[in-house]
Amino acid sequence: MRSDRRLYTTYMRKTLQVRLNAVRMLAFGIAVGYSFVSNATAQSLKPSNVIDLAHIKIAGTDCKASLPTGFSSIQWLDDSRLLASTYWAHCEASTAADGKKFETEAVLFDVRGTTIATAHSHASMFTKGPHGTVAALQDGSIELLDGNMHSVQTVHCPNSSRTCGISLDQSSTSNAEFALCSSSDQTQRVCDFYDGWPAKKVRQEAFSGRIDPFTHVAANSWQVSPNENWLFKGGHLTRVGMDGQSSLVSLTDFVGNNGGSCGGQLSEVSPRRFLATCVGTHWYSDGMFDNIFGFSHAVLFDVTTGNIIGQVDGGAFISSALSPSGKEIAILKGEKVRLYSAP
Repeated sequence: MRSDRRLYTTYMRKTLQVRLNAVRMLAFGIAVGYSFVSNATAQSLKPSNVIDLAHIKIAGTDCKASLPTGFSSIQWLDDSRLLASTYWAHCEASTAADGKKFETEAVLFDVRGTTIATAHSHASMFTKGPHGTVAALQDGSIELLDGNMHSVQTVHCPNSSRTCGISLDQSSTSNAEFALCSSSDQTQRVCDFYDGWPAKKVRQEAFSGRIDPFTHVAANSWQVSPNENWLFKGGHLTRVGMDGQSSLVSLTDFVGNNGGSCGGQLSEVSPRRFLATCVGTHWYSDGMFDNIFGFSHAVLFDVTTGNIIGQVDGGAFISSALSPSGKEIAILKGEKVRLYSAP
């Protein structure tokens, strides 16, 4: 009997300890959340417009869904038009004969939220193309679409490769020059360069490693000036000079100790601005609770001074984009796009 009581007492103590730890974690989470909101308020940007994509119907699709959420991206084609797209969205077809299928869907709209055109295909993704077009990455080629999302030209991947990506020359007028690049292995890329309109191939070059075919800087590194590149080391934004010397642009660790990732975008005109977008989680997990405990930082920097112009903080699983002028930020989360005007 005494042994049973001791076991029961031990069990109750452990149970209470577990509950106490849970309460402490919840309290800590609330404190972190409060601190997170407080810090974000100090220099956070407020949305100038919220665009809801939930009501948009994709023309010609057999899918019941309008624009499926998840794995979505947002991009600026110019300072007045945006492109939202999905990555091989899984959707249910409208007829039983069709069953279920995968397709990539895209919607082109303006800053007021007016839908300009929609598209759907088996492209692996939709992205910005030359001369204000949309590029649909197909199997073995890239299809260029006009402002109404109609095909105007198909350009084949280098050396008959099955897949390739597109890179634009940000320094050329209206991004007129572009390159299609495919990787033969992990160490080499072959790129076909195009110019003019309709686009014509002007040359082919091979590159070692994954570097930008125009700036010749490594992937996940950005040439902010002729003498300086910016990149992320861990969660820190770092500048590297041509002499190899590095220093921090910001002392802030935008990711933290529990893992995460960062990306960046440069404005296309001067004065140059840089949008850093980082996602992470407040607690280490196997990913199951990242949607709850995850966070994101979208921080806009002035390249010349390295100062922060403004930032937007929120939950995880977002896509962000900087307008070519560097004056507008678009953030897509779920089916809503929020636009932020930067001073």
